Amino acid sequence: MGLKPAELVTATEVIEGLCEHLLIQDVPEDASYTGFLSIDEPFGLDYKGFHEFYRRLLSFVLSLDDIGALWSQDAIEGKIHTLLIDLAKRRYEGEEAPDFASIAHDWLADIGVEFEEFGCYVPVVGLSIDTTLEIGTVMFHPLDSLRSEFEGQLISPYREHLHPLRDCIASSVIRAEKLRAIELLQIEVNWALNVLRLMGSLVWHNQPQGSIYVGGQEPKGSSYAVALGTQDSVSKGVDTGRVIPPFRIDDEFLQVAKVYGLDHIRDIASSDSQTELERAFLLSIQWYGEGIRETLPLYEFVKFYVAIEIASKKKSESSTKKHLPRRLSVLIYPWSKEKQRNLEDGIGDLIDERNAVFHGGSPEKQSEDYLAWFSRVVAMQTLHHLRMAIEQEGLDTKEALDSWVQQQYATYLQ
Repeated sequence: MGLKPAELVTATEVIEGLCEHLLIQDVPEDASYTGFLSIDEPFGLDYKGFHEFYRRLLSFVLSLDDIGALWSQDAIEGKIHTLLIDLAKRRYEGEEAPDFASIAHDWLADIGVEFEEFGCYVPVVGLSIDTTLEIGTVMFHPLDSLRSEFEGQLISPYREHLHPLRDCIASSVIRAEKLRAIELLQIEVNWALNVLRLMGSLVWHNQPQGSIYVGGQEPKGSSYAVALGTQDSVSKGVDTGRVIPPFRIDDEFLQVAKVYGLDHIRDIASSDSQTELERAFLLSIQWYGEGIRETLPLYEFVKFYVAIEIASKKKSESSTKKHLPRRLSVLIYPWSKEKQRNLEDGIGDLIDERNAVFHGGSPEKQSEDYLAWFSRVVAMQTLHHLRMAIEQEGLDTKEALDSWVQQQYATYLQ
């Protein structure tokens, strides 16, 4: 572990602060943190020890370069608990001047270990596939191809709820602390599912789209409601979940998805040298995918709108309405003056509604359902045409995108 001198100094100071605020033997019931050296030897931290030094050490470790991202918070808290036991023993045994620099060095060395690679698996509900499918770092497997490998494993509680014609398994190889590996797997799988959600929107643009979720994250639940009147009353169980139609990926879907750029998106995702515009494109896909899985129209609108701005707005621009309507409408309709003008006006109105929602909490003119629909269409078309511009025009920055739009407008649309 390549620890910087300043980092060791910080860790030493924080660990010394923890030791100073340890409570030994007479630990009050309302102590901010408690533990035991043995069944009759409690220890704890006072308010400052926990809320200042404990939280500071936790935050410090999770922010360390090349280390914090590989640990789950639960695992780091376990390491801190072990450290507190060691400090408590030193206090209990009367050690007068612990070498906190040495303690900090050894403790951080234990955290900076090289992790093994884990083969991580999670069920995906609603995604039906015939053969393996790779998206980024994630591999999707037909359910039956891996079912026998999980007999008696942790995934078994899901087995009775999974169906080979509706569900599959996602996997990835991850080098991290074991609990963090599972967390990273879910992040990576959700990233891949958002790519598929975009592809589904493009392939089935005029049809209902199946819903896909990491197992356990699908909408579900129930409640009990009662309606009381002066002459009558009724009670009913209310199912708050949704029936999940399968998101079917077969050869026909893949052929059309490749026309819409699936292979290009895979190439961008796997590149070690992504351009500014490619990074914005990939991040925008994630917000679009989160909008697809949202169930409330107003929140759908917000997420689709964020996807639009991420893909097209330059950081230096203070006035969104001054730049985005023209830029997006020309990107989507680079040859049709009438369609470009109509869309430019529509996006201007969309931005007004965005301001109303962000600053007032609700739209001013349009319904939430309309805003969810229109922002979804604009976001989907923005991503589709932006990808084509990156591939066909070689655009690599938002500045280059803006220049291309201005030239296109001046040449064909003025």
